[in-house]
Amino acid sequence: MPNYHRDDADETSARGRFMEMHEIRYFLAASETLNFHRAADLVHVGQPALTRAIQKLEAELAAIFSTAKKPASGSPILAV
Repeated sequence: MPNYHRDDADETSARGRFMEMHEIRYFLAASETLNFHRAADLVHVGQPALTRAIQKLEAELAAIFSTAKKPASGSPILAV
């Protein structure tokens, strides 16, 4: 059975962890505002922290879709 505790997950690999709620909140704020600076203000974090969290989320989702039998095609996760 997989262990899903954050401390035990491989932080350098998207396959070793699950999406975190703050990453999803940051993504939603960025998709609503279409601007990382305004999104960071909206969720009360610095813009660099928001950018890093979205990059981690993008890497994780890319790893998920790259292992699918039929990879999803279309636009990037967030084109800002």
